[in-house]
Amino acid sequence: MIRANQPQGETWNFNGSEQDFEKLFRGMFAPLARYAHMYVSDTDEAQDIVQQIFVKLWQNRQNLKPENIKSYLYRSVYHECVNRARHAQVKGTYMEQNLRELQDGAMHANEIAEGKELEHKISNALKELPEQCGKAFKLSRFHHLSYAEIAEVMQISVKTVENHMGKALAILRNKLADYLVILFIITYYYP
Repeated sequence: MIRANQPQGETWNFNGSEQDFEKLFRGMFAPLARYAHMYVSDTDEAQDIVQQIFVKLWQNRQNLKPENIKSYLYRSVYHECVNRARHAQVKGTYMEQNLRELQDGAMHANEIAEGKELEHKISNALKELPEQCGKAFKLSRFHHLSYAEIAEVMQISVKTVENHMGKALAILRNKLADYLVILFIITYYYP
């Protein structure tokens, strides 16, 4: 607990002398620390703020001649508490934003890795399709040809193209069971 050494109602003078400063420090440190503690929840931080104010006062003693040193000290403590709160808020916001960006980056990297893995699995599954079946599937899905156009290119009937596509999709569903949703999208949106 911080205790004040100053009797109630005593006024403070500060002319820049070491004696006045020491008397002021001993008498005002405790009440100022309690005042700072109202704005910051940590006792050590409150004491640090008050100590910092006294250091600044001592360093600027030649240039500072406040009319009411007590009011000056309380105002200084208040402003330092507000500045620290703002700094903490900005720092928190900055850290939160950086964390969000890191998470987004990690998610993006993960999506890329999953996409490459899926691409690799699809490529391997396509290589395992029978030659005519694979050719019909690629013409349909990658070149966006209709079954009639595929039949013309491959010089087979539309019914045979349909059979090749059914067989290709069955094989791919089996090979890519972990990615059925994506396969559904490919199958549904690109018949």
